[in-house]
Amino acid sequence: MSDWMLTYAAVMTGIVVMTIVFLMVWAKRLEKERGRIRGNVYKGGFLSAEEFQRDWISMRANGRKGAAGYKYEDGPGCYVIESFPIGTENPDFEHPHEVYVGQSLHICNRVRNHLNGKGNGDVYADVREGKPVFVHLERCEETQMNDLERRLIDAFHATESYNSTRGGAQRR
Repeated sequence: MSDWMLTYAAVMTGIVVMTIVFLMVWAKRLEKERGRIRGNVYKGGFLSAEEFQRDWISMRANGRKGAAGYKYEDGPGCYVIESFPIGTENPDFEHPHEVYVGQSLHICNRVRNHLNGKGNGDVYADVREGKPVFVHLERCEETQMNDLERRLIDAFHATESYNSTRGGAQRR
């Protein structure tokens, strides 16, 4: 082999090695970001679909009736809906059976629509079949909704479940 061919092979090998290292570092950072996002959602907690529906008009926290319910606390944001197989008593929210992520200017109303058959048909099928379904609401400014939805879909691998797109399709 000539000197220029050896030099070319060495340069190409170096480029390939640097590319692999870069991709490994990038993948590790991406997974760390996914974990951080999921952690924030888990910290905020999930609410069962039954509790959400029950508290639509008024909250019953601490036995008090009459406090404003989700219907009156509506606003912009994103939501995560997780479902589990029938018979699941203590769901592992980090490993849902199915997941759906969405956004809305009126997240509470939108989640209620999904639970009542006026939204994602897969989510409603889970509710109708009696599967344990849980909701997490993530409020944000209208201008942040697309980015947050994309990040939640990615973090929860929702395109491998009920989401058919990567999100953020609305112009905001």
